[in-house]
Amino acid sequence: MIITPVPVPDAYDNPTPTFDYGPDAARRVGWGRLTPVGSTESAEPGRRTIVSRLELVTFDHLTEHDHVEWKGRTYEVDGLSEYTPRFGLTSYQARLKHVRG
Repeated sequence: MIITPVPVPDAYDNPTPTFDYGPDAARRVGWGRLTPVGSTESAEPGRRTIVSRLELVTFDHLTEHDHVEWKGRTYEVDGLSEYTPRFGLTSYQARLKHVRG
């Protein structure tokens, strides 16, 4: 599922880079190919941070601010590129990141 956030204006109605991913955010089912890229674990004492990364290739429109839900986890778009062949559909290739801990 792809979650497109709602921009949240500041106290003076100026747009800010704050986004709301709550129940008002648009959600849509997306199709694509997910492949694992890897994961890292922090070596800090007292904290066990695990960062998981996936790569998504899809024809569904994505932006840098979107989140992707898959198998109960929410992934942030960590890098995005789009490719449009001369005759064909635009495809999006995104690096996804999930931080746990």
